[in-house]
Amino acid sequence: GLLISVIREPTVLEAIDEALFLDLPSSVDYLAGGANERHWRAQVRPLPRREGSLEALAFLTLRDETDLRRIERMRVDFRANASHELRTPLASLSGFIETLKGHARDDPKARDRFLDIMATQADRMSRAFIWKVAFGFCKICIASIKANLHNMPTFLHANLLELIEKISHWPL
Repeated sequence: GLLISVIREPTVLEAIDEALFLDLPSSVDYLAGGANERHWRAQVRPLPRREGSLEALAFLTLRDETDLRRIERMRVDFRANASHELRTPLASLSGFIETLKGHARDDPKARDRFLDIMATQADRMSRAFIWKVAFGFCKICIASIKANLHNMPTFLHANLLELIEKISHWPL
């Protein structure tokens, strides 16, 4: 009765029942709704019964994984953006190469114009990609530091938070 008033997630309650009545450990991921949705992982482990006792006990741990999921989503989005940043200019360069192999092969003016455009595109792609990779990686690291700040020595908190605040406003 008391547990149901505290934990209302059916999958967690089911995992607790399995630990208590079937002696099975389990892990359950669930989303707690509300104004700020939170991702949780519940782990339930049956505890050994005391000698001569029929009372079943289980150990329940709840871990808030919201920040970890957000960081993972950032990493996936970053990878997709980086891939797009490479594919688009590479497609353009491939088109110019095909043109140079084809009808522009014997046209020195067209060839020079295409080579100049290709050089500009390659340079721009290189600079933009390196910039995005560096700062995208920084943002992922910052999110990870924020998520794990509670595990760091307290004397670092103020310095890290100040640095994070400055870096967070850099444009990507």
